[in-house]
Amino acid sequence: MKKSEIRILDMLRRVRQHGQQRAAAFPANSRGHELYAAVGTSVVNMERYSAEQAMHAHAYSEKSAQKNVADEALRDLMETVSRTARSMSRSFPGVAEKFRLPSKRDGETWLATARGFATDAVPFNDEFLRRGMPPDFVDDLKARILAVEQAADAQAQAWAARVTATAGLAGAAQQGVEAVRELAPVVRNIYADKEAELAAWDSASHVERAPRRAEEEAPPAQPAPVGG
Repeated sequence: MKKSEIRILDMLRRVRQHGQQRAAAFPANSRGHELYAAVGTSVVNMERYSAEQAMHAHAYSEKSAQKNVADEALRDLMETVSRTARSMSRSFPGVAEKFRLPSKRDGETWLATARGFATDAVPFNDEFLRRGMPPDFVDDLKARILAVEQAADAQAQAWAARVTATAGLAGAAQQGVEAVRELAPVVRNIYADKEAELAAWDSASHVERAPRRAEEEAPPAQPAPVGG
């Protein structure tokens, strides 16, 4: 959750409490009651989306770590295959080029190269085995390719879920702010001649501003209420 969203959520919680403490002044059929309810819904939604955002962020980190392990395992085997193929060059001219490692470090290039290795190794399987490669090295290569693919899919799913939660959080925050803005004149109408109540509203509905940078010498301005 962004710091700005944290400040909005804090404000919405205060406004929700403000309405709960003054429920009698805003009967069920009034617009004020509806807007306080909308604020409460925004609080619930922001809390839910925030939790989902954090959960999917952690899942993305976990899947990224798993993909890194899978990538490394695949590259280790590819390096072994490539090194062995170079030793076959005298007997099989051109074979080293079939199993040349990519110069680029990006994962997709290595994955595509690995698929080529798995196909090209089959005709030379016996020669690879004669040079000490494990009997199932082609199957092992395919399994490591699959592990990378599955890890990449899981990583992408976690990222997409986080993006969805982030968008939901931003939307809930905006809906809450809009409800407070519409609610402000209603509260001022109800408490038009009660300065203490208006002060309580101003205190509840303002959003703390982000701290100024240390190099800025101007004193911070007083926070303004969302609804004015």
